[in-house]
Amino acid sequence: MFCLPDNITCPCPNIPSFDLTEPPLETCFQINSTFRYKCIGGYVRKVGTSTLIKCKVEDGSPKWSTPTLVCIADPKRTTTQPPKSTVTKRNTDIPHDSTITTSVSEFGICMNSEDRKILQ
Repeated sequence: MFCLPDNITCPCPNIPSFDLTEPPLETCFQINSTFRYKCIGGYVRKVGTSTLIKCKVEDGSPKWSTPTLVCIADPKRTTTQPPKSTVTKRNTDIPHDSTITTSVSEFGICMNSEDRKILQ
């Protein structure tokens, strides 16, 4: 049998923190109280594990049962990000007010002599 002094209103210890779960909203629990962990956003409970723990008396002291919960990444939520576009800047020695004229003939690409000087 387990007896508590009359002045103890919250005999159970604080809820143990657990990876990838939200913190409890309540802080006061009685013997035989239960608590359900909730996985944080983007995570779900792995099948076969439990969110439930219970405050019970063990060896004369109130303790929470050991959780079996495992939170895993939500498979319905996409984790791929669209590729980031990058702008490549090139530095050229061609003056911005210059124009290069090219023409294509059966012999290949032709340039006038002034354009050839700018590219050299």
